[in-house]
Amino acid sequence: MTTMAIVSAVCASGAVWCRFSALRARVQRPEPPPPGVLVLLAGAPATLAVAIVMTPALALLGVGSAAVVATAALRWRKNRQRARRQARAGQVTELILVLAASLRAGLPAPAALGHAAEDEPVVRSAATAAQRAADVPQALRAARRGPGDDGLERLAIAWQVADRTGAPLAGVLDRLSEVERQERDLRREVAAGIAPARATAALMALLPVFGLLLGSGFGGDPLWVVITAHPVVAFSVAVGAGLACMGVLWIDRIADGAETS
Repeated sequence: MTTMAIVSAVCASGAVWCRFSALRARVQRPEPPPPGVLVLLAGAPATLAVAIVMTPALALLGVGSAAVVATAALRWRKNRQRARRQARAGQVTELILVLAASLRAGLPAPAALGHAAEDEPVVRSAATAAQRAADVPQALRAARRGPGDDGLERLAIAWQVADRTGAPLAGVLDRLSEVERQERDLRREVAAGIAPARATAALMALLPVFGLLLGSGFGGDPLWVVITAHPVVAFSVAVGAGLACMGVLWIDRIADGAETS
């Protein structure tokens, strides 16, 4: 019974974190709250479960559970941010490819930008600037909204080079589109190569939880054994959970560095 209660507290902590993130996204809060606030919100159910019993062993297990919940929530949030960044980078790459193809087809630059803006509204200001003979590179730079928009900066530089040197814009963007295509393929290859490492880290971190659930399924109560044993046993479990969380975050950091390098 104790095992299922602790597991329920951990699941409730994750639900609190996810619900808070959804509400924050709905109101479009400009700045995220401090990490300590998020950890406090996520760990509140587990802390409440600890406060009810108030035994040293259970307190140590509560600390370990809070670390696991905070790590899982942080990893979920980073995965969402990475997915949005990759999706945005892919959209910008497609924009450059469409723009280069339109120029190769003989469309003038303003018409090509207008055609691209039909699928990518973020460059509508650049299309308007091109029609008015205004500063297109500046409009492209202003269209950047966040991570994944680096391709817009490269597009602005290529446009500026063509304007200053008199080089054909179609030729410059052909070269840029080739570079963008190569970078897109490289990003996919790196992501595919790193995915097994991320999955292995998550699996290794979840194995202790599966072990506890398996013990409960066979009629035992492994958490109760840990709670009623010497506090050193619970301390060892908490330290093990903390080290597992650190390992997952470390692997994620290495993988993120490989993707952004």
